[in-house]
Amino acid sequence: MYWVYPDERYYYEWYDNTPGGSGPPATDASIKSAVVDRLRDNPHTADCKLRVDVKQGVVILQGVVASRVAKRAAGDDCWDTPGVADVSNQLEVNALGDVDASQTKVADAMTQPVVTVGLNESVAAAAARMRDQDIGSVVVVSESGAPRGMLTDRDIVVRCVAAGAIPESSTAAGSVPA
Repeated sequence: MYWVYPDERYYYEWYDNTPGGSGPPATDASIKSAVVDRLRDNPHTADCKLRVDVKQGVVILQGVVASRVAKRAAGDDCWDTPGVADVSNQLEVNALGDVDASQTKVADAMTQPVVTVGLNESVAAAAARMRDQDIGSVVVVSESGAPRGMLTDRDIVVRCVAAGAIPESSTAAGSVPA
């Protein structure tokens, strides 16, 4: 195996952080200052509360961002900063965007309207409804509409398919845990 090194046109002298190199030596404090400025100027990360630490040229990013794009943008900003030797991007992506996770209510995350199946409907029909609605569980209701239990995709696999039952001929009532 041969190692291929890039020629001069791919080498940017301002990345050089070695003593006697052609670029100015970057200190951890100057790297941190430059990274913080870049993150504040970036529209994806400007409003995020981030912690930036720099140790021996390694940037450590911590905090929560609203999207994967913001996480990637923050990492790119660090790599584009002169003197950076490595980046440890430990940012978490808040799946709910700008909403504070501690203030999230169940109503914000639940599927509406509630998807139900009748007690006498087949397990195959319940599974098809879960597939069509892209959900993992349904509420099993009586003829009067009163909730009788939950049927999950795991219940279908463990209590029906793995037990040897036929989903088309098994009812939701028989698959709901007692």
